[in-house]
Amino acid sequence: MTASMLSVKERLLSILPDIVRLEDFIEDNDEDEEEEAIMTINELKECLDKIESMTAFVHKVNEWAESAQPKIDDEEQLLVHKEIIETAELFLNRLEDLDIDVNIKKEALAEEKKNVGNEEFKKGKYLVALALYEEAININPNNAIYYTNRALVYQKIDNWEDALCDAQSAVDLDADLLKGHIILIKCQIKLELLLELANSCDTVPVALQKRPELMEQKGIAGNVAKDIGNAFLKAGDVDDAIQYYTLAVRLDGTNHVLYSNRSAAFQQKKLWTEAAIDAAEVIRLNPSFAKGHIHLGRSLVQLHKYPEAFNCVATATSVLSACGQLAGVQSQLNDIQSQITAGVANAKRRATPIETPAVVAEKLKTQGNNSYKAKDYKGAVRYYSQAIGMMPTEGAFYGNRAAGWIMLKEFKKAVDDCVTGLKLEKTFGELDKLRQRHASALAHLGKIDAAVEILESITAPASSSSASSSSKMMEEDDEDEDSDDEESEDDEEDGSPVDVRSEADLKVFQEQLKGLKTVQSNLLLAAEALLKREFSRAKRLLVLAQTGGASEDSSLRLLMAKAHLGLGEMDESSKEAQKVIAHCDANKSDVNCGSLLFDAYVVRGEALSGLGSTEQAVKYLAAALQLDPDNNEVVNKYKTLKKIIAETTRIRSEIDKASNARLYDVAVAFCSEGLLIDKDSKKLTVEMHLKRAKVYKLLAKQQLRQAQAAPSSSSSSKAETVAPVVSSEEYQLQVAASWKSCLRDSTSAMYYDTFTIDGISGCVLKLEALQGLDRYEEAVSECEQHMAAIRGKGLDGEELKAKLKEAQVMLKKSKRVNLYSLLGVVKGPLATEKEIKAAYKKMALKYHPDRHSCSTEEKKKEAETKFKEIGDVYEILTDATKKRLWDQGYDRDELDQRAAQEASGDDVYLDRDW
Repeated sequence: MTASMLSVKERLLSILPDIVRLEDFIEDNDEDEEEEAIMTINELKECLDKIESMTAFVHKVNEWAESAQPKIDDEEQLLVHKEIIETAELFLNRLEDLDIDVNIKKEALAEEKKNVGNEEFKKGKYLVALALYEEAININPNNAIYYTNRALVYQKIDNWEDALCDAQSAVDLDADLLKGHIILIKCQIKLELLLELANSCDTVPVALQKRPELMEQKGIAGNVAKDIGNAFLKAGDVDDAIQYYTLAVRLDGTNHVLYSNRSAAFQQKKLWTEAAIDAAEVIRLNPSFAKGHIHLGRSLVQLHKYPEAFNCVATATSVLSACGQLAGVQSQLNDIQSQITAGVANAKRRATPIETPAVVAEKLKTQGNNSYKAKDYKGAVRYYSQAIGMMPTEGAFYGNRAAGWIMLKEFKKAVDDCVTGLKLEKTFGELDKLRQRHASALAHLGKIDAAVEILESITAPASSSSASSSSKMMEEDDEDEDSDDEESEDDEEDGSPVDVRSEADLKVFQEQLKGLKTVQSNLLLAAEALLKREFSRAKRLLVLAQTGGASEDSSLRLLMAKAHLGLGEMDESSKEAQKVIAHCDANKSDVNCGSLLFDAYVVRGEALSGLGSTEQAVKYLAAALQLDPDNNEVVNKYKTLKKIIAETTRIRSEIDKASNARLYDVAVAFCSEGLLIDKDSKKLTVEMHLKRAKVYKLLAKQQLRQAQAAPSSSSSSKAETVAPVVSSEEYQLQVAASWKSCLRDSTSAMYYDTFTIDGISGCVLKLEALQGLDRYEEAVSECEQHMAAIRGKGLDGEELKAKLKEAQVMLKKSKRVNLYSLLGVVKGPLATEKEIKAAYKKMALKYHPDRHSCSTEEKKKEAETKFKEIGDVYEILTDATKKRLWDQGYDRDELDQRAAQEASGDDVYLDRDW
């Protein structure tokens, strides 16, 4: 057996030169920075093949050694066996590092091929680019980008079939790759694989469904299907036409023309119900599309639904007249009206009453009121719009619709309806309720002064009211954006908006006027508070102004953004400033937007800087400087942020270089330097704490490996060496120090950021540090608390679940009796067999019964018990299989059974050709 073991050891050591040669080859390649591609793909594949072969060989040796352990009964054999196990583990670690390094180079080579291919593609050298992309795919066939790039080349050379295959491969590899889906759809459009295209669109992830690029391609595909349907319809094949129109609708359900064409086809098949449904959808998608009204009117006539057809013609007349489309379809509407008249005549013979437009309009208003009471404000607006279509000169109907718009937070539309309705007022004061709604809508849009003036006109004594003041209010043209706040109901007891003045109404008007004057005062006080840097007071006053009715005032939003900024509430400040920017972008003709936009850009830039989004902050400050390039304060902020970006980029690069080179002390120093770049940036502070925590974790693991290989303090002190030797115990102290540093940095990261991905990463690092310090109960408790916290925020905690399970296992192991402590083995599982024997000998001498022959009976019994216990422990820790099982977490009562199960396998590889 000894000869066999020595033979295995020699064969194991025989691969060491190959490992060293591979390490040197990789290292030499790293040092030559002038060459663009030192290693070829063939060299990389050869390296990986060698690594795989040697790894398999070492695993076989390791498995044989573990299975041979129970059969060894000689001390010399045990020493050789131990050397085999340790050497195999060392070789496996080195081979794993080599495999990682070579794969990194392999991916880098593939990326280099892709980048060169991109340059050739830009030059129009498509065949050269194609060859380079093929090389990249051969090197790394699991990168979806390479397939999309090659697909683009195939498209350029009109090879759509191969482009389709590559696009499908890209989507299969990465379902979230938008570029892959776009190319796939383009290919299917070109090849007219419309059914497959529809299926492809259905499989696009939900997160990508609304992307403009994808919507554009689906629109193109829908038009292709529509054109085919048109060809079939022209040829008289209506069934096939309907099939392709249906496919077109499936591809692009937002295109009203597709529904219109299908409605026409349904009419040819006399499928009037289906035709009417499609026509109604056309009108919903585009009310000004004349054909939709024509299709609906004709279908309703054929279904003998004359009142609905009458309403359809009335709505068409109103809507198409407003958008200048009526003249083109007037004759067709007249034909439909004639058919309605004929149908009504037939109905009259059956005693069916004929309704006048006024009656129809009143019924529509009643339906609108019912929808309003049911809080179906969209339905209410729809009915009120139809009522206006029937009776466009009834001012009260505009007031009804304005109430609906207010509830839908469409305040600008509400203002427009109020202005139109008040122009139809016959006697001043007749539509005061409409004025109140006008004031309410203006207040929400930030026109507080105008709203107050209107309310003063209807709450003042009757003698002081005048038609001129009413006319002045009606002519106001508001340009502000819609609101997010809800207007309270101010209607009759049945919940329907009305326009009849009463004492109760007057009291409501007076209360509203009082509230708006309070809003005016709060806005002035808030502006003064900001100038005095009293940010909390300013925020409180602005909230009161918002809840008082000025919910959509962009000036107020800007003040609120500044208050949030002063309080360090960067996220809230950024959001408020963005709303101001969006408002100004949508209302560029508003003269007030110029100064608002500049301040909003600056505030959002400062807020983003505080959040750590420095690159985004620079963009907003640059936008502000385009409006005012001579603003020295903003120029200085811009320059400062540019310096921060450059320094942050440098530090990140240095940290990565040092970490990849395993120079962890250097990486720690750069992380510490990174923390000083911008102390006000929470995001950058979290990033640098996390990076330093990760580096400390890697350093702890490196020191742990060194501790395993280092001699104990007792053995190192006896060795005659010229240079001092770091003992295993000293390395263990270094490991503990590194884990403590990791714990400190991860805790700091969590302090600044708890509920984002970075916060979860910080928690994971903290758990690893606690486990590295043997603080298992604390690790379990910390993990459970953090998981409960993120569940409350609706976040995913899969990684934490895995860590919790691991921590619970480690906690269970820690609560067992420590066999190493019973023998006095300081290094624990890292101790060698020789160190375990030495510790046992020392403890056996201490508790041997002969040394306690003169002691009391109690002492003798205690020594006998202790001597037997350390003997049992020694038996476990000197049995390689039982020791390994114990270290893995098996309890003492499980060791014998588990060891017997493993021994029964009897896998010996000595007679096999490795």
